[in-house]
Amino acid sequence: QHGRRMIGWDEILEGGVPASASVMSWRGVEGAVTAAKQGHDVVLAPGDWLYLDNLQTTRSDEPNGRLTVLPLSKVYAFDPVPAELSADQAKHVLGAQGALWSEYIPSRWHVDHALFPRLSAVAEVTWSAPAVRNWNSFLARMPAQLQRYKALGIDYSDGAFAADIALESGPNPVLAGGPAKVVLSTQAGAGTLHYTIDGSEPTPASPRYNAPFTIQLPTTVKATAFDANGTPLAATRGRTFDRAGLLRVDTQGLQHCVETGALGLRLPLLPEMTGADTPVYNVDLFHACRMYPQARLDGIGAIRIEAARLPNNFGLAHEQSKVVQYPAKTRGGELDVRQGCDGEVIASVQLPRSDTLGEQFTLETALPARTGIHDLCLRFTAPIRGPLYAIGAVQLIETTAQAPAATR
Repeated sequence: QHGRRMIGWDEILEGGVPASASVMSWRGVEGAVTAAKQGHDVVLAPGDWLYLDNLQTTRSDEPNGRLTVLPLSKVYAFDPVPAELSADQAKHVLGAQGALWSEYIPSRWHVDHALFPRLSAVAEVTWSAPAVRNWNSFLARMPAQLQRYKALGIDYSDGAFAADIALESGPNPVLAGGPAKVVLSTQAGAGTLHYTIDGSEPTPASPRYNAPFTIQLPTTVKATAFDANGTPLAATRGRTFDRAGLLRVDTQGLQHCVETGALGLRLPLLPEMTGADTPVYNVDLFHACRMYPQARLDGIGAIRIEAARLPNNFGLAHEQSKVVQYPAKTRGGELDVRQGCDGEVIASVQLPRSDTLGEQFTLETALPARTGIHDLCLRFTAPIRGPLYAIGAVQLIETTAQAPAATR
């Protein structure tokens, strides 16, 4: 009527719809395939490929959003015409849509950060023929595109081009006295990495990264990726390596306590806090538990947890039954530390008696003497009808000063 046509998410296929209805496929591409084969026009917007409120990297400096990581390369690899369709069926594909759900995107700079440069990838894969799409060509053109963003005042994300600074074998071999070998990389694999270990800012004249290099603790490593003209592709990133830092895991380094069934989000301390420096916390809405993976417990005498109390503003509806209530010993609940998620409780500390939202607090408790490498699961037993409890960082504290890590 009045020239209007029905369009709906792919769930409408389950109820029977008019042949003239168009379908938005968000639960993967299967809905689009089914709809096109039935003669419906389709628009593809699969969440794992085109939901741009998913985080772009695994970096700790990413703002809040869905914890699923959707890198620039994955967006570019998306094919808006499913291979399962014949040539005639493919004519029903109207295009694809990059979706940005604003409940996770509270400010203008955050919108820009989430959209760009991934929106350029969406544009190219939807508007260019498959024969001319090429990831390496796209990367080669990105430096000029980044300059256009800057000229337009777009607060784009540089995460795909930022230097990732890590230890080649992780912290535990270094804590045991082994060499500290640093590896540098970027998510997109673009540009040339240059680094410093003297605290200065990297330039194209700084040492070029070609292979892992050994440092002595403590050392601050800074690194930047440069394009062929010597222009930085991203802001300089830095990381200080010292013994205490090797025993610390921030919210990004913590993992879900379950292998499947988590609903992961990165949340701000308060919804109204919209700045780029807003504290953020990774949470699982179904399980009030975070795991410190592969903790080396030799010589550890205590644990310090930087925690926060967040608003619980989620209407889970029929999924509310998936929220786990862990058993508590007190009315307000505790933070239990378990050696392994199904193992014994090795420490427990009562949560502060407060209902103030957006409150950050520190919990510290002794740990019994242990040796070896174990997962530590940190469970909040507070009532699930109250605020969310989240962890910003976990610090293991040694009983005595340890010998500095060796270098070779």
